[in-house]
Amino acid sequence: MGNCRRLLRIPSISLILRLIKSKIAMSQSQPSQVSQSHSHRGYKLAIVVLLVAVVVLGAGFAFTELPNPILKASTTPAGFTLVHGTVKIPSGVGTPKTIQFRPTTTDTLSTTISSDGNFEITLHSNVLYNVSLQAADNSHICNPNPSTIVPSGSDYTQDFTSCGS
Repeated sequence: MGNCRRLLRIPSISLILRLIKSKIAMSQSQPSQVSQSHSHRGYKLAIVVLLVAVVVLGAGFAFTELPNPILKASTTPAGFTLVHGTVKIPSGVGTPKTIQFRPTTTDTLSTTISSDGNFEITLHSNVLYNVSLQAADNSHICNPNPSTIVPSGSDYTQDFTSCGS
């Protein structure tokens, strides 16, 4: 018991005990005087925190998931162009499966043409490409019109609707 009284002599512990005793005394003498606004403060704070979280999550979803060209930057790297379009040539010529882009006589970049005629490929910007269409067996079908392109910018649309040579 002597050790406990010695601990009570430490100023911080005795101060804490006095504060606890005064709180107990106040709550016993005035048990029903808690204001209604004070008792609902925690609920109001929780509602505000939840609303802020919903707004932040909703805005984050909208910026990342919704298709909006104003909010999204181009994903095409600098110096490259996303080339896309359709290939619709007369049926008597053949059914193209691949479109090839040749910047030189030795290099070839190609992409598959979808069943509805769409294609998409990323090419170097401001480079002259010769274009050709290939069949499923990789045989040459034709050079479409236009037979050369020079893509520029980050997005370039080119449709091929007829065969040249």
